[in-house]
Amino acid sequence: MEVADNLYDDVFPHRQTEHIQMMHSTGCLTIFLEPHMWFIAMFEIILSLFGMVFNCAIVVATYYSTPISVIQRRSMAMLSANYALISGLHLARNCFYIFAIHNPCITIVTTINCKLQEFPLVFLYLHGAIVPIVIAVQAFLKHKDNYQTITWTNACTINQTIVIVMCIVLSLLFTAFDDDKVEKHLLQCSIVLAIQQKEIAFCLITALIAGHTLALITMQIATSCSTNPIDLRHFLNHSLRDLLAIESIAWGILLLFTGVFAVYEFIALSICERCLSFALELTFIILPLCVCCLNPLLVIWIVLPVRNAATRLCPKLRSVLPEYDMPTPPLPSPEEVTCASSLAVEKEKQPTTK
Repeated sequence: MEVADNLYDDVFPHRQTEHIQMMHSTGCLTIFLEPHMWFIAMFEIILSLFGMVFNCAIVVATYYSTPISVIQRRSMAMLSANYALISGLHLARNCFYIFAIHNPCITIVTTINCKLQEFPLVFLYLHGAIVPIVIAVQAFLKHKDNYQTITWTNACTINQTIVIVMCIVLSLLFTAFDDDKVEKHLLQCSIVLAIQQKEIAFCLITALIAGHTLALITMQIATSCSTNPIDLRHFLNHSLRDLLAIESIAWGILLLFTGVFAVYEFIALSICERCLSFALELTFIILPLCVCCLNPLLVIWIVLPVRNAATRLCPKLRSVLPEYDMPTPPLPSPEEVTCASSLAVEKEKQPTTK
């Protein structure tokens, strides 16, 4: 296999020439000295700040969104916290690039240290694909109205810890168990490019798409099984279905394009590494950050109990967000009242038998 890889590199040496062309006179990559990289870094910083701050605010509002059951509030808050952590991770990465951009040697990455750097991102992406499945499965359960307050002492449960451990194990499978035959330099760190065994990269992208798709299908089934249109449970399930539909479809489209670029990198004879790095940065980093920024806006607009909690915590939001009333049973018509009273009178007149 190694002989075949070396022969492939000898036949198509242009696959590695761009790294040499991008080298500084001191042997360092100069891609981060270019103006468009400054613009991308600043744009990602703005998106990351917005996503981190507002998703943290949604986490707090979700904890106070009564009468949703505690178990559902925890799961919804966990999803928003996941998006906040994704935003915070990209914020830290781009702040590092901004401060280290004057030294091209600092930004050099290899396939090995790139996988180490991207491990938290893989974990958060997998966690963000599994938590919607948990929310969709919980929609089948019969929850009662719960006004219990969630504090830091009961914000996390064993079930949430199990999900986190499972995501860590999956992240290790997609990163640590990749076979690095030869350590290669990358123009820019991307887990899709850093994974040497491309079938692992394809499995990662497929697992992420499958997670969001399964969550959407499960939530649709749970909504179809809810038959009482005036029940709070039916009302909440429809809200969560609309939320997961938008986010799952967005994630599916982004990951599908990421898979297309991964296939291009795998089968193309001549590769524009600069173009490929920018395309993966767009589909795997920038646009997912847009989804993270969209999440708090969707939650506060679609999930009405969370909107109510947000307006209680910050009354100034009432000037922007419309108020609502929880669904209540319709009042009976006069004919129904007359019929019910006549049936009650006839029942009283009937003789009792021993």
